[in-house]
Amino acid sequence: MKRRKVYFITIVISGIIAGSFYYFHNEQTQESIIFFPLDRSVLFTVADTTLTLINEKQNDEYFLEWDVTSILDRDVYLRQDISLLFAGGRLKATQSEWEDNSKKIAQIYKDSR
Repeated sequence: MKRRKVYFITIVISGIIAGSFYYFHNEQTQESIIFFPLDRSVLFTVADTTLTLINEKQNDEYFLEWDVTSILDRDVYLRQDISLLFAGGRLKATQSEWEDNSKKIAQIYKDSR
């Protein structure tokens, strides 16, 4: 009888630990990059990223302005720029912009991290 009770308690505690691990570590996956064949004749004339600290909050939270700009040497049919923001080795935010028949993409992101 006592052995069954210990066995039951062990299973319940293991289930709680596994459920907690799944709940707290289950992060949503989001597609970031769609690959297109490279055109090696197209060149970037500008590729610039600027991070500006707007305000520092408590508990390691920051309000940032994140500007990303890229310019090609000519208009292209379809292009995508993506920028990834990491903090402490973890992905915190992404910016992604699509343009067609364009050579310039500029993105501005303001948020607290």
